[in-house]
Parts: sequence; structure tokens; C-alpha cells
Amino acid sequence: MRMNEICWSATQDVENWNIKDSNLVPHVGNEKAIYRRRKIQQVETTQNPSRHKRAEKSEKTKEIKNQQRNDKTVSESKSEKKNFFRNNNAENFFGTAGDTPSNLFFDDELLLNEVRSEVEKIIRQEQELESLANGKSSAKDKGFEVELKAKNDTIERFAKEITRLREELISVKQKNKKMAEIFKSGEMKEKAEILIENEKLTQMNEELREEVSRLYTALEQEKSKVHEMQDKLKRLSYNHKRSEDSFSKQ
Repeated sequence: MRMNEICWSATQDVENWNIKDSNLVPHVGNEKAIYRRRKIQQVETTQNPSRHKRAEKSEKTKEIKNQQRNDKTVSESKSEKKNFFRNNNAENFFGTAGDTPSNLFFDDELLLNEVRSEVEKIIRQEQELESLANGKSSAKDKGFEVELKAKNDTIERFAKEITRLREELISVKQKNKKMAEIFKSGEMKEKAEILIENEKLTQMNEELREEVSRLYTALEQEKSKVHEMQDKLKRLSYNHKRSEDSFSKQ
């Protein structure tokens, strides 16, 4: 009966130690939460540096307190184990060391090795997550590089098109300038011809005016001659009639 009570008490103590030790070991499988928390901290750092510094200081203070509390708990756990095995000698309970159950003895070195392995596992998983995030970032950067190259090609193509259009515009301006000079010279020539023709017409008009004046003078002279001849004819007719009347009276 005494043996069963001792075994049951030892089992309960070991379970309590395991519970305390498990609280000291970081939880495994929360890599996504860790990665998400780190990203949130990075965003908060860029957006509000002063707030991040205060939060970081508070976080460090909490970590120091947790570490002190964990160290205290570990030391208490170790001291409890030593006191238990010191006060409850296995030979007193079970007779000989060979009869002691192996599951009642807790090896500190084994515990530390397990903690180290868990920590290394978590660190390795975090490194894998960081490498995965860097891989995604590099892929995104490659996508940006491809898009940037396409835009640069488009800009270069537009620049060549603008250069070609500018050259065509210069050529068209030169052609228009030549055509304007030709039209201008043609207009000057046409104006000169018009002036010459106008001079000729003016001269002809003067000549015709002189001719009309001469003809008008000749016409007036002819009218005067006709008028004189009519007067003579009237006088002759009157004289002839008077002579006939005189002959008839005789």
C-alpha cells in the first residue's frame, strides 16, 4: 500500500513537472502567425516609427520579465526534482537501484536537448518561411522588371515614332515654303503682266478718245457744211420760184 502511494505521488510530480516544462517550450506550428506578426510589425515600423519604438521597448520589457519568470520556474522545477529524488531515495522505496522504474526519473540533460531541438526546429521553420517570402518577393520583382521592360520598349517605340513624325513635319514645312515662294513669284509675274496690260489699255483708251474727239470735230464740220448747203438750196429754190412767178405774169 505504501509502495502504491509513493508511485502515484511520483507519477503526479513528474506530470506536474512536464506541464511546467511544456509551458517553457515555444509552441510548434505557429510559423504563419509568427510570419504574419513580423509583417505587421514591419508595416507599423514604416508607418509609425515612434509608436513602433515604444511597442518594441514594451515588448523587450515583457520578454525580459517572461525570461526571468521562466528561469525562475525552471530553477524551481529543477530544485523540486532534486529535492524529490533527495528526500525520496529510490532504494528506500523500491529496495535496489535496479528495481527503480525508469519513467520516474527525469533527466535534465535530455530535457535541455529536447528544448534545443524544438528551438532549432522553430528557427529552421522561420528561416524556411523567410526564404519562401523572399522567393515570392523575388518573383514579384521579376514581374515588375518584365512590366518595366515592356513599358520601356513602348516608350522607345513612341519616341521613334515622334522622331519620324517630326522629320516629316520639317519636310512638309520646307515643301510649303517652296510652294509659297513659287506662288509669290507667280503672283508677282501675274501682277506685272496685269500692269502692262493695263498700261496698254490706258494708251488705247487715250488713242480712242482722241479719235472720237477728232471724229466729233469732223462731224460738226460736216453738219455746218450741210447746214450751209441747205441754206443755199433754200435760197436757190426761193429765187427760182420768184423768177417763175415773174415770167408767168408777163
